Amino acid sequence: MTILNQDRDEIFTLTDKGLLKSNIYIKVAYFQGQLMGYNIIGKRLFKEKILGTYDESEAQQIIQEIYKLMRYGVSYYSMPNPTLDLEELGVNLWSG
Repeated sequence: MTILNQDRDEIFTLTDKGLLKSNIYIKVAYFQGQLMGYNIIGKRLFKEKILGTYDESEAQQIIQEIYKLMRYGVSYYSMPNPTLDLEELGVNLWSG
């Protein structure tokens, strides 16, 4: 399965066959000691690519969706835009 990352600038190939098996998993992303989100990482041999950053439940749902679609023979997946709540992150949308 070919996966287009969240920024729409890199492609990752997920495969479960042969010597070059690849997988995807969640990795916690911190910046200056603060939790920024959960990265979905695509790994093949020794190369890792960040496919997108989401909140924890959304990242788990996306990974489950990708593996399910792969089992059904879907060959292409485009990482969705995150549904982050800016106010939850401390951004004041109504400052005047």
